Amino acid sequence: MNLLNRLIVILLMVGIILCSALTILGLAVYQSDVVDIFRQVAAVYPPGVGLSLPEIIGIGVVALVISLIAAAILWFEVVPGGAQGVRLSQVSGSNAVLTTDAITQRVKHDAEQVMDVRQARPQIRSNGKDVGIRLDLRLAPEANPAQVVETVGQVVRDNIETKMGVRIRRLNIYVKHESFAKKAQPPRTATSATTTGRTTSGL
Repeated sequence: MNLLNRLIVILLMVGIILCSALTILGLAVYQSDVVDIFRQVAAVYPPGVGLSLPEIIGIGVVALVISLIAAAILWFEVVPGGAQGVRLSQVSGSNAVLTTDAITQRVKHDAEQVMDVRQARPQIRSNGKDVGIRLDLRLAPEANPAQVVETVGQVVRDNIETKMGVRIRRLNIYVKHESFAKKAQPPRTATSATTTGRTTSGL
């Protein structure tokens, strides 16, 4: 399903680029004919009224912007987002590549071992030589964020760079606190009215 969605997006972006390019080319070479087509399709202008030069230039600029946006989307759909691994710096005499999945699992494990870290969600981007890490942390309500961030940053850098041999290009940590749980209200007990009565005994 994901492959089908990407294919649809790619075809759609290619179509938009082609239509925009044809519009720009038509306005540049066959200005009068293209204007007549716009009149017939959109029916914006009444008969006998022509488009002014600024309006024609505006249509061309809009078509150019749309084609550039479509080209950018097409680029990110076709070109991979980054390398799937990073070359280890501590290995000599051989070519060893560590996958980003392995780095992701290690960062998640190390970060969640730090006190007050409830959940860690790392995102790794590699250029083949080093990695950039975005780390989203969910902390306990009573946690000290500055202290936790400092500890997590040190632990991640020590384990990834020293133990795994992967150089960290940048490490961005984003923190979110869990909300304090509401205190449970004591159950309400039904209040019963007590009546006192006199007991008289007859002689």
